[in-house]
Amino acid sequence: MYLHDFSVNTSSSGLRSRPPGRWRPLWGIIAASAVTAGCQTSVRPPVIEDRSAALTIRQGPAAADFQTGEAADNDAVIVFDLEREREAAYFDLWTRLRDNLALQPPEQEARVDYWVQFFASRPKHLKDSAENARPFLHHILEELNRRDMPADLALLPLVESSFDPFAGGGEKASGLWQFMPVTGQRFGLGYEPGYQARRDIVRSTDAALNYLAWLNKRYDSWLLALAAYNAGEGRVDRALADNRGRGLPTDFWSLKLPQQTVDYVPKLLALGRLVEAPDRFGIHWPRIPNQPAFHAVEFPANTRLSLAANLLNVPEKDLGWLNPALERGATPHDRSATVLVPATKAEEMLGRLPELQALALANPLPPPVLVRTTAVKPARSPRSYTIKQGDTLWSLSRRFGVTVTQLRQWNRLPPGKPLRIGQSLTVTPPPRTITYRVRTGDSLWAIARRHGVRVSQLKTWNDVSSSRPIQPGQTLKIHLESI
Repeated sequence: MYLHDFSVNTSSSGLRSRPPGRWRPLWGIIAASAVTAGCQTSVRPPVIEDRSAALTIRQGPAAADFQTGEAADNDAVIVFDLEREREAAYFDLWTRLRDNLALQPPEQEARVDYWVQFFASRPKHLKDSAENARPFLHHILEELNRRDMPADLALLPLVESSFDPFAGGGEKASGLWQFMPVTGQRFGLGYEPGYQARRDIVRSTDAALNYLAWLNKRYDSWLLALAAYNAGEGRVDRALADNRGRGLPTDFWSLKLPQQTVDYVPKLLALGRLVEAPDRFGIHWPRIPNQPAFHAVEFPANTRLSLAANLLNVPEKDLGWLNPALERGATPHDRSATVLVPATKAEEMLGRLPELQALALANPLPPPVLVRTTAVKPARSPRSYTIKQGDTLWSLSRRFGVTVTQLRQWNRLPPGKPLRIGQSLTVTPPPRTITYRVRTGDSLWAIARRHGVRVSQLKTWNDVSSSRPIQPGQTLKIHLESI
């Protein structure tokens, strides 16, 4: 029997057979272990009983003790969780993801081919997104494996947010999985002052996978589930009804959907192809160990992340990246909260919780208030921008603080038409300079992250340094990125 005797059932939902991993026969592993232990006696083949998710292996009396090399007097029972053993054998998450890809696009699908070339021509974007994914990918793959969902879905945050947990916010889509406020509420990601649940890594991942699983059950197709995740069930339902009424196929590739959704599913499938054959396209995925990057620790109420960072001797920004839901850089004012800490520091943090609680009590924060900023230098007149290598409508929309739809409307760009290097675009940017009043508990890193600028820029604009730290009530000038 082999550990790779598993496959994903193929169906009209677009799944493909899971390719066999690099696995040695289970019996070979046992025999090799016995030889390594110095066993001179022959080892009898084990009796194997397959019981649901577990594999029970019973060794006879002549079997060697794998730790001492001595023959065992009694039967030894070893229980293997097949899926856990399968996943634990990987050393790199990209390899684990590659060997568990399950979604299959049609052969010679032009839309997938287009996005393969698009992403392959932007290796820096892929590398940056992969680095962003470093703390999150293991958790997402574990959750997908636990739910028996396609591993391809682990790439969805790359499509949605480039694995930036701070992406979006307010009334817009937010977080790794880009939940809109209404959908977030529907799946338990409500808002409270100082805490943005749509950005919570664990809770938003759980909500996104619950939503996708529910959509797949509704449509019996992962591709249609993805389309509905992007466009909403109502839009997909109408497209299906229209095709049925006209006697047309009802698979994803045959539906008339918004251009964003038409591109959305091929993007994910294209990324899967780049993970499956990176050498073919000249892509290098930075190695990420197949092990947890964080553990959850319960922090007291009103506790600043900066206090924990100092105790653990880790950069505050590292804790902030793991906990983007904490808008004040602190746990909620009136309750304890789960905080993600680097896996290598979790045990130390548990041991120092009393010390952290004492520091929190000695350094209280006032209740959270709504952030208010005042525009002091409007710049609403249209400007011209020349397209450069690597520019996309999406990246330009984030850079200038506008939407892709606005860029299309201002420049009369038809959906699906790629930008050309040297092409001139008209952009009407929003107000570019704001003032911000520092609150108790603020840090330069948190303020910079909130406004999409660098700490070094804040220091330069406001004559701030290590010897002149920011103080509550101080006004900061923030120049948002201009053309």
